[in-house]
Amino acid sequence: MSSSLNLNPDLLNAVRKRNVIPFIGSGFSRDLGVPMLDDVISLMAGKLGWSPEVLQIQGGNFWQIAEYYTIEKGGLSLLRSDLDKLFHKKEIDISKSEIHSLLVDINAPVIYTTNWDCWIEKAYDSKGKEEGKDYQC
Repeated sequence: MSSSLNLNPDLLNAVRKRNVIPFIGSGFSRDLGVPMLDDVISLMAGKLGWSPEVLQIQGGNFWQIAEYYTIEKGGLSLLRSDLDKLFHKKEIDISKSEIHSLLVDINAPVIYTTNWDCWIEKAYDSKGKEEGKDYQC
């Protein structure tokens, strides 16, 4: 692990003993250019011909836009291709992401994530590590 981290000694010891299970939420891959929820909802609103800002002013929220999109389009399958392109840009070099590299290096027994992207798995691949990875994107 990077010596530039200033971690609590108890936490650092727990990481070394593999007694830490990271929970990775939205924003973890943001530095790679992966869109956040508001970006995805804005894309949905645009495909419906709406402005998400106007809907919010009128009392709508992101979840209502997503629900309406699903009803209007019959699901999310039409959006998946666009999302895949947004989440997995070919020009991204995961080996240069320090945060993803550190996550692999801590050798956690399990990683929980809410992320839609595959960059954690690709970070394992870039380091040639299969141990601890049980999901293939």
